[in-house]
Amino acid sequence: MSDSVQKPDYRLLLTGDLHIGRSSSRVPDGVPADLLRAASAWERIVQLAIEEKVDAVILSGDVADAQNKFWEAIGPLEAGVRQLTEHGIQSIAVAGNHDFEVLGKLANELDGEFALLGRNENWERITLENESGPVLHIDGWSFKSRHMGRSPLDDYEHVTDPSVPTLGLVHGDLNAPDSHYAPLDQRQLESAGPAAWLLGHVHRPQLTDGNSWILYPGSPQALDFGETGNHGPWIADVQDGRIETPSQIPLSTVWYEPLDVDVTGVLVEDDLRGEIKDALTARAEQIVGRAGTALEQIVMRLRIVGNSPLAGSVSGSLQEIENDLRMTFGTVTVTVDRAHSELLPEIDLHEHAGQSSILGTVSTLLLELEKEKRSEAVGELIEETRLELEKVRGKSDFLSLSGSKIGQDDVVDHLRQTGRELLIQLLKQNDA
Repeated sequence: MSDSVQKPDYRLLLTGDLHIGRSSSRVPDGVPADLLRAASAWERIVQLAIEEKVDAVILSGDVADAQNKFWEAIGPLEAGVRQLTEHGIQSIAVAGNHDFEVLGKLANELDGEFALLGRNENWERITLENESGPVLHIDGWSFKSRHMGRSPLDDYEHVTDPSVPTLGLVHGDLNAPDSHYAPLDQRQLESAGPAAWLLGHVHRPQLTDGNSWILYPGSPQALDFGETGNHGPWIADVQDGRIETPSQIPLSTVWYEPLDVDVTGVLVEDDLRGEIKDALTARAEQIVGRAGTALEQIVMRLRIVGNSPLAGSVSGSLQEIENDLRMTFGTVTVTVDRAHSELLPEIDLHEHAGQSSILGTVSTLLLELEKEKRSEAVGELIEETRLELEKVRGKSDFLSLSGSKIGQDDVVDHLRQTGRELLIQLLKQNDA
């Protein structure tokens, strides 16, 4: 921060959902493991806090990952907190559903250096001060066990201080009333009293700006394809009795990106490869221009769309892209984790939809799957297919697959792919 710029009353670094113990997935072999670890992201956050001359680092829970060894998280956390303390930076946190045990132990061992707010699911306030006096209240609530089926806001009573703003700090699931992870209602948050809210639990960054801004900082190190786009901690200044809107500092070494490539009208495979390469290059250049200097890997998933006579013959090219493509942009490497085709033959689906033929049925289904609001019959088909896919995955040959449930988007992708392949075969039969 330049000496010519007015120093804020207080500067905050806001982050959460590090999940120390985990590492970024779906990257190519040979990438140094240290570049991918959430623990390494924590070290970068500590250095950033020192460089930015922040006064406090605020953590919104799930700093450690419950699925990994306890000691894999506690060591890096303790070292980072001690380093922050040496530079006069406070560390303040609430516990999430993953790290209530880890953060409780850390707070006990670092009494006075690390403040864990709201233990035992009771709201607790800490007041931050500078040389002129109080500048910010933080009201925090922590998980004490893995699940919490009711809203923490039911027990929250804001104590108003006209001269000092309040930051609400809680780990929970926004606008998900049936969640077992502290469901939160946005309207309730906005009317509860704090000038701003820092939340944890959702890994994709999300800022709702308004009279009371609400921030999910997201995971600072992108860990999988559920965490696409830019990731990093956020900086917010407290100035003249208000908390300024925060801004993100890109810090992730990995960027996950889905990319649709429309190759309508392409007639030969050499041109197809050229279209894909041009699209990959354009998107990668955009990402490198937005991301921070920490970025090392861009991992893309390609979806080839449009209409072309190549619809039934691109699988070999796409397999080559998955296996062999490596592009570099300065120090950043681009790879493709998955490439699949939803390319359709040169056919007008609307022309055949509604006809009492297999071709008409498939055309109707493919058009319906593209809609946000689908017919009742297609909705039933999606649910029936999901149940059948769950049965298949439950068989012994598939037990190694991920334990998470198959979602509606997964089923729609499956039906779209199956319908596309059937359409290609039907048109081949018609041409025979």
